[in-house]
Amino acid sequence: MALLRAVGWTEPFINLNQPAWAARGVDQWRTFAGLAVPVTPRVTVEPGYLNQVVVRPGANPVNHIAAVSTTIKW
Repeated sequence: MALLRAVGWTEPFINLNQPAWAARGVDQWRTFAGLAVPVTPRVTVEPGYLNQVVVRPGANPVNHIAAVSTTIKW
């Protein structure tokens, strides 16, 4: 079985047009940091911290999220 390992990723969401409620360009940005915990040789659980910045005219709220995801290899 695999060992415990660190996991990190970032993903931008980009508007290619300009809806009334959002600016054109980056709409939100999510960044995750956590651990990959092997449960079985085919199943991994990834608990960690997710930071989400939502870009809106006049304000950019930031969400701090405790996140858990599961990866299953087929």
